Amino acid sequence: MEKGQYNVTSKEKTLTVIPSDSSKWTVLLIVNMGTFMSTLDVGIVNISMPTMSLQLGISLAQIQWIATSYLLVMAALLPFFGRLSDIWSRRKVYGLGFLLFAAGSLCAALSSGLAAIIASRCLQGIGAAMIMAN
Repeated sequence: MEKGQYNVTSKEKTLTVIPSDSSKWTVLLIVNMGTFMSTLDVGIVNISMPTMSLQLGISLAQIQWIATSYLLVMAALLPFFGRLSDIWSRRKVYGLGFLLFAAGSLCAALSSGLAAIIASRCLQGIGAAMIMAN
């Protein structure tokens, strides 16, 4: 078998799949985009904390929970989702993580109170852990 080929075997027949060069670059682009988004999200929130504190009328000590909740959830769940992606397929875990991260981003954008923003950031943290685990 040539380099880049692998066999998919079922009871009836064996199918040889040859990934193309364009599909390899597409996968690399998608993985890089997910990693970039989940790491960039921490920096964006840190920069906007003083503005959010003024707009919500809360102290900086309270507003720091927005960044802390994201990082805490992501760090706590990273080993779990790494193992889960070993058991399930990495593609499923990564795709679900991307979906949860996007849903958390939408919820955070539509939130008006501190508790709702923190809950949205926790959802983003779950999605980011699923992305980073792969």
